[in-house]
Amino acid sequence: MYPLDFEEFAIANGLCSDTIVYLKKCYENIVPVTESVHQSMLKLFRYYIIVGGMPAAVEKFVETQSIAEVLNVQNNLISLYRQDIIKYSSSGQKKIKTIFDMIPAELNDKNRRFMLSDIKITARMLRYESSFN
Repeated sequence: MYPLDFEEFAIANGLCSDTIVYLKKCYENIVPVTESVHQSMLKLFRYYIIVGGMPAAVEKFVETQSIAEVLNVQNNLISLYRQDIIKYSSSGQKKIKTIFDMIPAELNDKNRRFMLSDIKITARMLRYESSFN
């Protein structure tokens, strides 16, 4: 199963097929959509940015329309990811957890490169090399 793209997210949230056809037609003909459709799609896109495309999170949003409920699902998924990556490592589990937990902060960094040395001031690449073998 793969994450939902925006069109799939919109369909899951009740966007009718006529609207999708209309949007595609406007796009192909380089014609602006009506203001009401534009505002509706912007609202839906903002929700997509928050909810994401993970099927469980989308399903919870469709059921409840609650961002708090979606955050619970997202946090549970992250917890499962953490458990999953750790179970495949016989050593260096603490290092792997630290690296995994630093990914969001590193991706937010202006230089857009993941730097292991940023994990701790005293960190060195050699300390983490064994975690990747």
